[in-house]
Amino acid sequence: MKANRFALRRDIFRFQVLAVPAVLFLITFLAYGLFAFQQGFHWDDWGFAWMPVTYGLPGLVKYYSYDRPLLAYFVYLTTSWIGPHPLAWQIFGMLARWASALTLWWTIRVIQPNRKRLAFWTSAFFLLYPGFRQQTIANAYGHYLWVEACFFLSLGLMLKAVESKRYRRLLMIASLILALPNLFLTEYFAGFEIVRPFLLWFALGKENPNVRQRIRKFAWYYLPFIFIFVVFLYWRFFIARSLRYGIDVNAGEVASISTLGGLIATVLSQWLTVSVNAWLQIFQLPSAQDFGIRLILLYALILIAALEGWVYFSKRLADSERVSENSKSTTPSSHSERSEESQVFIRRSLFQNRDSSLPAVARSDINNGFQKRSDEADVRENSNHFDLRLWLAIGFIAILGAQIPFLLSQLTIKLQFPYDRFTLPFALGVSLILAGGLELIPNLTRRSLIAGLLVALAIGFQIQTSFAFRADWNLVKYYLWQLTWRVPGLQPGTVLLSSDMPFQYSSDNSLTAPVNWIYNPGPHSGSMQYLNWDIDVRAKSGQLDLAPGQPVQSDFRVTTFTGTTDHAVVIAYQPPGCVRVLNPQYDQDLWVAPKSVTDAAKIQTLPFLDVPYLTAQAMPLSNMDQIIPNPAQLAKPMDFLYPEPPHNWCYYFEKADLARQLGDWKQVAKIGDQAFAVPYHADDLSEYLPFIEAYARLGRWKDARDLTLTTSASMPLLKPELCSLWTRLRNDSSVSAVQDAGNQISKVLSDLNCFGK
Repeated sequence: MKANRFALRRDIFRFQVLAVPAVLFLITFLAYGLFAFQQGFHWDDWGFAWMPVTYGLPGLVKYYSYDRPLLAYFVYLTTSWIGPHPLAWQIFGMLARWASALTLWWTIRVIQPNRKRLAFWTSAFFLLYPGFRQQTIANAYGHYLWVEACFFLSLGLMLKAVESKRYRRLLMIASLILALPNLFLTEYFAGFEIVRPFLLWFALGKENPNVRQRIRKFAWYYLPFIFIFVVFLYWRFFIARSLRYGIDVNAGEVASISTLGGLIATVLSQWLTVSVNAWLQIFQLPSAQDFGIRLILLYALILIAALEGWVYFSKRLADSERVSENSKSTTPSSHSERSEESQVFIRRSLFQNRDSSLPAVARSDINNGFQKRSDEADVRENSNHFDLRLWLAIGFIAILGAQIPFLLSQLTIKLQFPYDRFTLPFALGVSLILAGGLELIPNLTRRSLIAGLLVALAIGFQIQTSFAFRADWNLVKYYLWQLTWRVPGLQPGTVLLSSDMPFQYSSDNSLTAPVNWIYNPGPHSGSMQYLNWDIDVRAKSGQLDLAPGQPVQSDFRVTTFTGTTDHAVVIAYQPPGCVRVLNPQYDQDLWVAPKSVTDAAKIQTLPFLDVPYLTAQAMPLSNMDQIIPNPAQLAKPMDFLYPEPPHNWCYYFEKADLARQLGDWKQVAKIGDQAFAVPYHADDLSEYLPFIEAYARLGRWKDARDLTLTTSASMPLLKPELCSLWTRLRNDSSVSAVQDAGNQISKVLSDLNCFGK
């Protein structure tokens, strides 16, 4: 009998230790790993990949000195090992996400060892939390997630120290060490420390029923953490003050919390955002047009399998809980303990009520002994029961702790990029409340189905997010390749200007890194040679004046850029059209997008057939002399951008546009003949203009006329641009020397109904 019970306990232990981590890892892969092989760099990851290659450890230290100086050394260690490899960083980020969920599960099991299912549910909700949608930015947030895992380990080891006698000091030392990264590497999770005293008090309550003893032990355990936290606050507010975020001891100027009413409104609004609104996002289903039939089928299969697997695994965990409880309740020791505990009360009553012949002191000692045994029995019994109120309270405390740094720093929390990064610290509290709230549903099967549906949809939501990041990466990668095709070399001091670029997850500062990486590969030191700026963003901030000769300066933390608007190259990119390096000599007649949405509604046009309004305003600044057509060393994309995209229409257009810039019309025509022979065709028909002009200048009137009329018939909106081109040809003396030029040009202008323009 004893052997059977031992085997049963062993099987339960193996099931808990092996199955839960494996299932959490599977969930991690399904949610975040399907497109890991097709991801690249986004947002800050561009800079984090470029800086170590170019500026080394000193550059990283300088970069992080603005807000997280000690994090630089952690990032340098990982970067030195991983290098600029997007797939390796995706694996790094997924392992960090899995590790944070796993350590949370283990910590909850320390707090509530009999709640296996609830611990798993909470860690799974935490793993899939839909408020945070930047998992693919793996370099930046992978480090944060490893720090969060350290905090959970610190919390769990502290609670283990309370239970242990032999290894108490060793566990406490480890807990204190693991508490340091959470405070001194990044302040994202500093508010979590508010949870520690509540859990410590609860853990001590299971071991020490006497309140005075509990207070003394609480002070012994918690004082070292208070000391560390006070040191952190002093260091953060007075030594390593953020130069980027306004975290200051003089926080009375914070407008949103200047009044009690404002504070309450801000808190409630943020709580609604990070909880209800965040989880409502999972009900967004993917577009069949974007995903395609095969991916939609795979998506549906994953969600169905996730739901069925969740219900099955939850039932297994619930069964293991019941078996474990039954096994404990049927052991001889348990019987003897309960028998002894029941006898305690009987004997205590006898001594108190009947045996008055004993001396008062002896009777008091006996009663005190019985009282101690009785209190210990009550504590053991209470520790086996789940207190839902405590669970929900810890969840709310965790949310409040996560919120404090953002209230002090006046940061806006939104469920849209890039502000959704601020929801990451709230995942803990929201997951605790969600898992605890589901316990209010009385039926386990119904409860598991609802939880499984949430998990399946959350997996699907994260898959959609990864798909969006992959699509954005493909756009960025193709943009950089087209840029190198069109611009083989670039003069130092060049600023690339653009607006309304199609990238969702890369800003202008982000793309400054790959532009420098391509045109000025490191390692080196000194100032930055190239700058990529968004016209709208920089004009609104007052950094950019669209006038000739105006200074352009930017501090990239590690280095600086200094230039002028005279050394600018203006770029337009409206997919599925190709990248356009705007040339004032030839592109001034391109269709310009309306200035406002109201104006745009008045005309019917395709978005990729026009130049953004602000880009067109900056076009006169575009200096073609900044482009080096035949550099000593051609611009070469980084290794992770390979393989080179197929040489389709955009490749031929970029090469032809470069030849047009040089006035090499024979080369433009040759490239056009090659492209049309494939045949390749343009999505943006205005990209035919260089070939029309080349054919006309070479006297190939039929080719020029046919391409002109075909373009005009296919897209009548381009008639003004075609008329401007042929009018420019008519006024060009070098073209008039071509045989029969006057008659042919007049005929085309007439066919286009340009009215002699």
